[in-house]
Amino acid sequence: MAIDKLPGTVTLAFNPYAPDLFEQVGQSARRFNMKVVLEVPIGAGSTTTREIPDHTHCSPGLTARQNLDRLEWSLSRAVGYVGSPT
Repeated sequence: MAIDKLPGTVTLAFNPYAPDLFEQVGQSARRFNMKVVLEVPIGAGSTTTREIPDHTHCSPGLTARQNLDRLEWSLSRAVGYVGSPT
């Protein structure tokens, strides 16, 4: 895995839709003492590989409660991260 070849000073950013996210963050990145940030999806749309569910994106058109629920969904996808990139 590419993570195994990187120096521990690297900060990794993960998308909450990544396959095996929990394993990648928990077993690989933290094992090498790398800092991990978690991306928070904003807006609606799709990627080139698959459709992303609209109910997981934060959006300015939603209520504060809806956005907090979606933020919590994204943050629940992994443990051990230090923050989210801006």
